[in-house]
Amino acid sequence: MLSEETKLTNVHAMEAALSASLGSSTKINLAVPTSLARITPIVGAWYFSIKCDHCTVISPALRDESNGQRGNPFTGIGLLSLICPRCGEDAAARVEDIIVQQWMG
Repeated sequence: MLSEETKLTNVHAMEAALSASLGSSTKINLAVPTSLARITPIVGAWYFSIKCDHCTVISPALRDESNGQRGNPFTGIGLLSLICPRCGEDAAARVEDIIVQQWMG
């Protein structure tokens, strides 16, 4: 199991990659499962989110600086995962299951 510090480092690394690719057609390759720390979302901001298979809550995972304009920029065979804030289970999304949404609280 990864430490929260490592998961937070993963969040920062993924957000840096997303920011660097903003404005280009470059896709972010998820080659391996990537565990993320839970973040505190800002109402009105856009996020790449994960739906929990256990309780169906949708949790913001990574900030989308394009405000939903670029769609899902991920490719590859990996996935994003985090601990669901509602039920405490592991929530994971393959590339095709990552949701782009505006956080409404």
